[in-house]
Amino acid sequence: MNVHELFTEERAVSPVIGVILMVAITVILAAVVGSFVFGIGGRSSRPRRTRTSSSTTRRTPAPPTT
Repeated sequence: MNVHELFTEERAVSPVIGVILMVAITVILAAVVGSFVFGIGGRSSRPRRTRTSSSTTRRTPAPPTT
């Protein structure tokens, strides 16, 4: 095999790069989904506020049924 051919041959470069990119995307997606499933990401350390409301109107009783 000629040394010059070894460095100029590029037939397998595109498929190898494609496979590497697909594996990288799969690993990143698995990490993101796993972090949300196992509760690692997406939560703040502050407690959530709860909103309460009070009504100042009076309810009138329902009329008696006969």
